[in-house]
Amino acid sequence: MALSPKASAKLISSLSKNVIIKKNCIQDLGNVLVEEIKSGRLSPNNFSQTDVHPKAEDSWALEWLFVVDTLNFCFWHHENDDGWKVESYTGYFALCAAINRAQREKPLKNLTVLVRGRDGYYYYLPWRPGRLKFILVTHLLYSPEKTQKTRDITNSRAGEVDILNPKFYSTINEEQLENILRSDTKIKCPLISERVKCLHEVGTVLLEKFDGTFKSVVEKAENSAVKLLKLIIDNFTCFKDEAMYKEHKVSFYKRAQILIGDIWACFQNRGVGYFDDISEITAFADYRIPQTLLWYGVFEYSEDLLKKLNAHEVLKNGDNEEIEIRGCSIHSVELLKEYATKKLDDGKINSILIDHFLWDFRRKHAKEILERGLPFHKTFSIYY
Repeated sequence: MALSPKASAKLISSLSKNVIIKKNCIQDLGNVLVEEIKSGRLSPNNFSQTDVHPKAEDSWALEWLFVVDTLNFCFWHHENDDGWKVESYTGYFALCAAINRAQREKPLKNLTVLVRGRDGYYYYLPWRPGRLKFILVTHLLYSPEKTQKTRDITNSRAGEVDILNPKFYSTINEEQLENILRSDTKIKCPLISERVKCLHEVGTVLLEKFDGTFKSVVEKAENSAVKLLKLIIDNFTCFKDEAMYKEHKVSFYKRAQILIGDIWACFQNRGVGYFDDISEITAFADYRIPQTLLWYGVFEYSEDLLKKLNAHEVLKNGDNEEIEIRGCSIHSVELLKEYATKKLDDGKINSILIDHFLWDFRRKHAKEILERGLPFHKTFSIYY
């Protein structure tokens, strides 16, 4: 059995050779976090202030969060290269925009357009936004009936996308997912086949064990983040983010924990998003948080590791260096939480909010971080 993310991080930081946590810098960054909380700039409310995120009142919010965090991994590209973009967004936000676009393009149920093709035949097509831009609509029908010289293709690939429905994504193919995640640039979203496998797995499990909805999973957790984490990692293996480190089985559970954190933030700790043990969730160990920790001096890399990162060497998922970066990220946040908690009212800060600050800081200061030569570690993985 693997150690919990919190216990794993503490162990890893105590044995780490390539990443050092400079505890004298914890206080400086901790004071920044305290001020962010007191000013109201750091709050769960920030989640809904992002245009690409759902609101608590959206009936489909839980299913959206589940699909997005199933696909929420490996968006990095080299700093000076063009990357994958959707509606001008990059990285995780590009994923959100792509899923939102797929929802907008979803055909209206039972609404069909009768169009005339260049070949002289008429076609019944499911209605979807944007279709009028490309075809001449001759009739708008609710119940299509075949007539002479008509070809019915309503069951074709064009009209079947229902990205939040596990009946759809449990059998999605690479061509369909590539279309959903199509880019503004020539750069495709990476690891398409791995993303398809993840969707197949989670969709099948939802259908077979949870009545086809992620909401059923959340309800079984009975407002416990720890129970929900266990339900996710026990039932959906693509969320089971574990590794061996110096004869110890450790865990990070980045996507499972960020899914819980997203539910908590989206619903602002109310209703299905209320968890009485949310403080047990740790930071989400990825490849961006360490850059902010480097900026504030909390992290120091060994000469060998820094050389590899500056040379853009791709680290293998599960290598000691990669594990130490991730484990020390989580433990740094735990130390920051411990410091800030002493200066704030109970419940005002948790690891999720600290993670939000660190991730947002890296995004807002990407240019300055690049200019200062603070590298990120590059790994191909489905876990982050």
